[in-house]
Formats: sequence, structure tokens, C-alpha cells
Amino acid sequence: MFVTRRHPKAIRSLPVRASELPLILLAFLPMAVLLLGHLLFDIIGVSFANYFLEILANSRDTITLGTAIPAGQVWATTALIFLVVQSASIVYLFHFLRLNVRGRALYPFLGLAILLIVPGIAHLRWIDEARAPFSLIFYLTFDSLGSSTLMQSSQLNTIHSLLNTINLISVVVPSLFCAFMPSVLITPNEGWTSDLLKRRVDYGRQFCVIASVFLVVGVIHMFAWMKWSSVLLSRPELARLTFSVVFYWSVVWSAMIAIIHFCITINLTERGELLIDSSEDSAFSRKQLLGNLGLTFEGINRFQEAVIILGPVISAVTISGTSPLFD
Repeated sequence: MFVTRRHPKAIRSLPVRASELPLILLAFLPMAVLLLGHLLFDIIGVSFANYFLEILANSRDTITLGTAIPAGQVWATTALIFLVVQSASIVYLFHFLRLNVRGRALYPFLGLAILLIVPGIAHLRWIDEARAPFSLIFYLTFDSLGSSTLMQSSQLNTIHSLLNTINLISVVVPSLFCAFMPSVLITPNEGWTSDLLKRRVDYGRQFCVIASVFLVVGVIHMFAWMKWSSVLLSRPELARLTFSVVFYWSVVWSAMIAIIHFCITINLTERGELLIDSSEDSAFSRKQLLGNLGLTFEGINRFQEAVIILGPVISAVTISGTSPLFD
């Protein structure tokens, strides 16, 4: 394909070049989308919070065990799956980072991860203590459980601890996704070759798939948790409120995946263009050469990329119609 000499698998062990430091700053773009999502929800979520508090104040203990127990089991199932996916995502992310950089080149990415995680946890704590609208996603069901006779206080404490763990990891994992994403864009020690660039393209696509799966499971878990409240409070109309909240956050999360995907694709496509310009192979068109590198998105490839990016939104819309499971 290209007239390039073969290199061993390239691994950076040197500090990241100063000229490539702006690539690391790309990690802040998806986090900016998440921050904007929280700011907007603090505005539009006030009515949601007030409505919930009014419902809870006027609710009575009219729980039917035949519906409340299955709803709780569905949530427990999604919580188990989410914990497994969260743990697997952390293992994958550190493996992904080690595939792209090693040695002192790890420090900027690990430092960036800490820089994102610490404020994220502080923000989560503030949300809980201030009872910001976002915290009502948790308290909508938890307070409903507390006002019922379905569970004892020890069981409620266990659920509270489990949800705290899930919420904490849900801050850590997206921060790692954002912090480690730029590592796939950093120039290897030996420079770019066609084989190495194609490998990085595959890594980037896999990275987006794992991020999408993580957020899809997060959407399903959020929906199951909030859906439980409509059963606990005997208020079926809360289903529409649940869907609206879950759909909002699914759009925010899909936007984050889109930013990550575009950052990877645009930068690696630019690398591919430079590699083609420096090659002496004229037997193929530029489009064919980019296709050989995995950098063209047409037909089925375009559909697959759309599914990856819109995975959280698709899951939110899909689970809203699964009444036999959630109702």
C-alpha cells in the first residue's frame, strides 16, 4: 500500500512532546458538554424536583407487593450489570492507556484523570448536600422506599451504600474516558506508519464502542431506578416524567460520545492524509488509501458509527416501550 519501512510496535516512553500537549486538552471538550448538561438541568430540573416533592408529600402507602417486588428485582438486575460494566470499563481503560503510551508519557494522562475526578466527586457531594435537582433522580425512589413499609432501615442503608458506590464510579469512569482518549492521538516514538495508524484507528473505534456500552447500561439503570418510584407511589403518570429525565441525560451522554468520536476521527484522518502525501503509492486513489486505513465512513460503516454515538438515546427510546419488563 504505502512505501514505508516497517517498525516494531511503537510505545512512547518519553514525555509527551510540547507540540502535542494541545491534543491532551481535547479531554476537556466532552467534560464541557457534561458540565453544560448539569447547568441546564439545574434550571429545567427545578420543576421536576418540586413536582416530585409535592407527590411524595401527598402520597399514601398503597403499595402492592405484586408489582413493587418485581420492579425492585428489575432494578437490582440493572445495578448488578452496571457494576460489572463499570469494573470492566476501568480495567479496559488502563489497558487502553498502556497500549498507546508507557513510562513517563503516562504522567500527563494520569494527572489529567485526577484533575477531572477530584472536582467531579466534589460536585457529586455538593449535588447531594444541596439537594440539587439532579439529586432527585436518586431521592425520587429512595424517599419513596423510605415512606413505604416495603423495606427495613438496614435494607435501605444497604441500597443507599450501593447507590453511592455506583454514583461514585459513574464519576470516575467518564473522567477516565475523557482523560485517556487523547493517548490514541499521540505520535509514537518511531513515528507514524500505515500499520500503526490503522491499529490506532481500530483502538479509537473500540474505545468509542466501550464508552457507548457503558453509557447505554447507565441509561437502563437510571430508568429502572426511577421507574420503581412510579410503582412505589402508585402513580403511573410518573412514567412520562421518568422518560423525559432519562431521555435528557441520554442526549447529553450521546453528545459526549460524539465529541470523543470526532476528536479521534478528525485527528487520525489528518495523520492519514499526511501519511498519504508522504508516500509514493499512486496506484490507489486517496479515498481508497484512507479506506485501507479504516478512515472512511460510508454505507454500513456510517450506520455503525451512528449507532455507537446514539447508543444512549436509542436505549432510552427503546426501554420506554418495554412495559412487560418495567411496568
